[in-house]
Amino acid sequence: MKRIYYVYYALAGLIILSGGFLLGRAYGMNVQATVNKQINTQQGQVATQDIVQPENVVRQGCMVEFKTKYEKTGETTSYQRPIEMKLVGKAESDVRKHYTGWTLESFLADRVVLYRVLDAYPEGYAVVRIYTEEDEERTCVYEYDADGQMVLKHTIDDIPYLLEDDQLEILKEGMVFTSIEGAYAHLENLLN
Repeated sequence: MKRIYYVYYALAGLIILSGGFLLGRAYGMNVQATVNKQINTQQGQVATQDIVQPENVVRQGCMVEFKTKYEKTGETTSYQRPIEMKLVGKAESDVRKHYTGWTLESFLADRVVLYRVLDAYPEGYAVVRIYTEEDEERTCVYEYDADGQMVLKHTIDDIPYLLEDDQLEILKEGMVFTSIEGAYAHLENLLN
């Protein structure tokens, strides 16, 4: 009979040990699941922080609008283009530094507006001017570029000799036209 008690005791001990093992394993798995969940949540926050950009930096796909006011005519021109890739993710101060000669009128993550004033004529305007150099007079035709610079397009040597004094004085001051075609048409009319 004592032997049966030993079997019962051994069987009870084995059941208790098995139960303890199973409870311990279940509790450990629950703790591990909680730790994994916290790690995943933290990684998700880090990944979210990497994806979400603050509002005060340039985003990919941002457009830049360039506005130029030409004081000689009062006209304002503008054009748009995508921002340079090296400025994506940059702050407003970096954009200001990059576009020297321009004033930052507006800064949003997806749209930047730059503004400048030039004491010049708009792109496409033309000037006909007579220059005297070493007792030689030449008629020069210039066209303005987008930066308000006069670009020499043509030099004509014999026109000043064919003009009357009043026409010569006007062209020495420089005569402005809205297009280079208009400048050439005027020169042609003077010669006829």
